[in-house]
Amino acid sequence: MHLYDSERQKSAPIKGQTMRSNAEIQSQFDEIDTDGDGYITADELKMYLQQNPKVSDANAAATFKYADENSDGQISFEEFAELIRK
Repeated sequence: MHLYDSERQKSAPIKGQTMRSNAEIQSQFDEIDTDGDGYITADELKMYLQQNPKVSDANAAATFKYADENSDGQISFEEFAELIRK
């Protein structure tokens, strides 16, 4: 599953790109973290990913589970940055 960079009109996948700056990653994290609490919830990630109509609920859930490395039910910035850099 790819996450998309809104500044490139969600056409260029950011997962797998090399050397994303922390500022770029933080900007995308903040875009997904709609309530601004510093964590991405499953619903926030699903809403973001489903801007692409090809992303199913199952795909969004699998991406969340993969990114939530400590299984605490939320994605921290560190977990998100790790996902982007993988």
